[in-house]
Parts: sequence; structure tokens; C-alpha cells
Amino acid sequence: AFDGDADRLAVSENGRIVPNNKVYYAIAKFMSEKGLLKQNTVVGTTLTNGGVVRALSGVGVSLLRSDVGDTNVFNLMAANALNFGGEESGHYLLTDFATSSDALINALFVAAIVCRRGSLAEYSKECTDVPYVQQSIALCDSNELLTTKTALNDVATQVRKLYPECRVVLRKSGTENKLRVYVEGCEAEEAYKQIAATFAK
Repeated sequence: AFDGDADRLAVSENGRIVPNNKVYYAIAKFMSEKGLLKQNTVVGTTLTNGGVVRALSGVGVSLLRSDVGDTNVFNLMAANALNFGGEESGHYLLTDFATSSDALINALFVAAIVCRRGSLAEYSKECTDVPYVQQSIALCDSNELLTTKTALNDVATQVRKLYPECRVVLRKSGTENKLRVYVEGCEAEEAYKQIAATFAK
């Protein structure tokens, strides 16, 4: 299935949604196996789950992280002469075929993988997410001052000190007056609660 402007792809197999992280991993793994992946390196974002990074490493593929957004993914790919990147939202950039995320091309590529490797879920089974929390916190006059780049870095640093096994990404939304929070790790729930308390109204 495609979104309204057909730049994002969702995949269902036997009536079950295949998580986007697994689709991303399957494309990278297949390209690597076929010798199509430049430098055996892909581009993800700050929100790419650590489980994807771990699974990619297991098949000899490295991952570079860009800021969120398919434009940022493309720019980092171009800067490093790479030909595959994407993000968890369902954007996948196969720049051997297009200069942006084209869901029709991506669907055909995924179909080719299924034809040659069988079940997509089985082919990507080693890609499992590290536990994470992804939430948005509404901002108001009293807490918006905490959303400068410096302030967000300070908050993230403090949380990492309390939960050193967690990866923390804080960013202000570009479309809503909200803070986007992504915390990854075995103590993600506890770390998120700490962040939420910091920004409580």
C-alpha cells in the first residue's frame, strides 16, 4: 500500500503487516547479497532502531545516520556516494532507479525479493527491534524554553547519565507545537518518564 503521494510503502504478508524496519533491512540485505550495495553501507536516521543496526552488522552492512526526513537521508547518501537509504516511516531511497522515495519502484523491488527469497518475514527474521518508546509531548509557554538545541542536548545528556544503556533523541516538531521523543534501550520506559516529567506543564 502507498500513502497519498506514493512516496511511502507499507507491506502486508499473509494478512499481517511487515514492520518497516524489516522491509528496510530486507532491501539492504538483498542488495548486499547481490553485490548491488555500494560500499556495503546504507543510510538511516537518528530514529533507526538499534536492532536494525545489529542485524545489518550481522550481514556485513554498515549504517550511517542522518537527521530525520527523506531529504536528509538523500543528502547523506549523495555525500557518501551510496545507493540505498530510508527511514522507519516507509521512505526507501533506491537511487539507482530514482532520486527520491518512489513507493511504486520500492514495491517492485520488494516483490523481486519475495520472488527470489520467499517469505519477507522469514528473510528478515533476524531483524528484531531493541525496546523503545516513541512519544510526543505538547509544548506550552512554560516548557517551550526548554526546546532550544542547547537545552534539549542538556536534557538528553542528563537522561543518558541516569540511563547509560539508553539512546535518547529529542527534537522539536516542524509541524506541531510538540516535542518528539525517542528513547531506545531496556530502560526506555523509565527514561521516557524522566523526560516527560522535565517537560510537564
